[in-house]
Amino acid sequence: MNEAASGVADIGGLIDIVEPAAPLLAAHGNWPWIAAAVAILVVLAVAILKYKLPAYRALRRLRKLRLQAVAGELTPHESVFMLALELRRGLGIKRLRAEEVPVMFKQQDRTAWPEFMQHLDTLLYQRGAELDAGALAALFAQIEKWLWRYSR
Repeated sequence: MNEAASGVADIGGLIDIVEPAAPLLAAHGNWPWIAAAVAILVVLAVAILKYKLPAYRALRRLRKLRLQAVAGELTPHESVFMLALELRRGLGIKRLRAEEVPVMFKQQDRTAWPEFMQHLDTLLYQRGAELDAGALAALFAQIEKWLWRYSR
């Protein structure tokens, strides 16, 4: 009767239910964990950008060069010269030579490198070497692939 007198009815023992725990974000003692997680995410983002930023820059210059070549601002010979310069700069090598395959290349690219360099040398240094729009586009595509994979 004491329960009835206090205004609490007997509803089968549900009076002793414990309230749910407070959410983790609402607790004041978790801010160091949240700050650490944000710091880790920032460090990872910076590391990824630092790792791939030269590749993005090289590809951006390559796309700009492609637009200039398509617009007719560059002759085919100038385009090939600028492509060779971007490839050398993007891969971080001193000289483009058929016999010196960049160290970081995978086997499939190691076999294609000498032939590609012979073709590039022919286009650069042989007087009267012709380059049509399709061959120039293929040259751009090959260099873009290598810059994306192996840019330093």
